[in-house]
Amino acid sequence: IFYYAVVAIQTSKGYQLTDAFFIGDRIAPQTTKIETNTLLVNFSDRKQGEPMSESPSLGKTLRLTVTQKGELELGKIIYKNDEYGFMLSLNGKWQNYTVTNDAITYGQKIVIRHPQWTKTNPYEDIPILIYPIDQWKKWEINNFEGYPTAAPFGPTERARNDRSVFATAPRYNYDYQTGWEEVENIIKTMKAF
Repeated sequence: IFYYAVVAIQTSKGYQLTDAFFIGDRIAPQTTKIETNTLLVNFSDRKQGEPMSESPSLGKTLRLTVTQKGELELGKIIYKNDEYGFMLSLNGKWQNYTVTNDAITYGQKIVIRHPQWTKTNPYEDIPILIYPIDQWKKWEINNFEGYPTAAPFGPTERARNDRSVFATAPRYNYDYQTGWEEVENIIKTMKAF
């Protein structure tokens, strides 16, 4: 099943300037909302490798703006992680991103990957380290001595809630891959809840 957002502007001559935007394949649309010239579509999608036999587990929001020409323009995409309690605002180029979640020493690591990433031309990932507050405080008190890294400094805290600290690793973007500045700006939009 394919899902599309379709716009049709009603004029005195009938519907004019129609456009459609592909949202996804076998996703679970939940709500749609229309604000001034903007359509917000909230839906659930699957993680990479998640079986089609299971319900989608990722919450996503797609923001489509209707231009004066009646075209749908991709706006901001909100990545929201209810399990850990944080969100990021991605730009429209990240539509169809993938997410991996792995256990790391003392915590979790979530990586959001750009859809244009390839082995021959990697795009900078959005790497989010998630640590329990108690563990973070132990490192913080000791100026991150004992933190598992080869860098001479500790991770950068980006946000926190009452359970976790969300951080980026030291030198996470020192490879200067395509999009590294864009990723830094995206990470700055992180909010915890």
